[in-house]
Amino acid sequence: MKKTIIALMGLFTLIACSEDSYQEADKMNETVNVENGSGGMQTNSFDRNYDTPFPGMPGYFSPWDIWRRDKIFTHYEILNGHFGASQYKVYVTAYVGLGYYDSDNNGVFYDVSIPSTGLPGQLIADMTNGNYPNLFNNNSNNEIGALIESVELEFDGSTPEQREVSIDSSKSHCPVIGGEVGNGWNPRGLFFELRGATPEEVSLLANYGKVFFYKVRVTDQLNNLLFENFLQIENIAAGNYIQDWIATGVPGVAPDYSGGELFYQYTGTGTVFNMGMGGNISDSREVDFGFKYPSSYSVPGGPTISAYRGYGTTYWEGSGCVIMIE
Repeated sequence: MKKTIIALMGLFTLIACSEDSYQEADKMNETVNVENGSGGMQTNSFDRNYDTPFPGMPGYFSPWDIWRRDKIFTHYEILNGHFGASQYKVYVTAYVGLGYYDSDNNGVFYDVSIPSTGLPGQLIADMTNGNYPNLFNNNSNNEIGALIESVELEFDGSTPEQREVSIDSSKSHCPVIGGEVGNGWNPRGLFFELRGATPEEVSLLANYGKVFFYKVRVTDQLNNLLFENFLQIENIAAGNYIQDWIATGVPGVAPDYSGGELFYQYTGTGTVFNMGMGGNISDSREVDFGFKYPSSYSVPGGPTISAYRGYGTTYWEGSGCVIMIE
């Protein structure tokens, strides 16, 4: 299955494939200009008035709202160029952590969407038992906020499968297990293989994990370094209905080992959020970092690197994350 990529100038970038058409809502973080091979950063403020995914439809829309969308799996697309062989080589590392918070930082994670008598929800993971060293024991015994680095993925730009991929899983929410390739364009069977993760951590993140950040390295075809830095997927950092994100009080650890403030999406229980047409109450419990890194960089005379949420034919319910190097 071969996807055709059509770049539209202005607010939207449309990426069409035979399964889903992803559409960029708007570049909500300002692009940061950096010198070749360097990594400048710029701090943006939250914008609580931003309408997502389209003007006139305010509210919380996220690929990671697994309890209010039509598909449990999330697409992660990586696109190196548009048509024909790319002039760049691209290397991508993902940083995956527990994407949901049950409101109690006690090291025992519950799925609050599944009722269980006498408990906050269905018990998913007791992270205090020693089987979650990367996510809990080495994270000051915090239930959320730790990230596990993936093995680097390479796209040399020479062939279609080396220029683009849509990574998802046919069985789990976050594609961290090999052999569970979904329906996207992924002929190489790529997934986010987690370095040093225990089987218990892999299982937990497969079902409740989320890619929070990427590290992207770009070279020319002669292997001269053009860019290397961290990207944050635009979500809370882009002002995605920020007033509905609650500070957890739990510190996070970003990929550069600096601290980070964690928020989660929880404005009430029991009301289904209905596409922004009123009733803006969401209980997805999705976790996100406050602003740490830009979601877009522009290298003078070189590539633009962006990480954004893409929307499909079912809008936010079929949405995913896109990295574009162009």
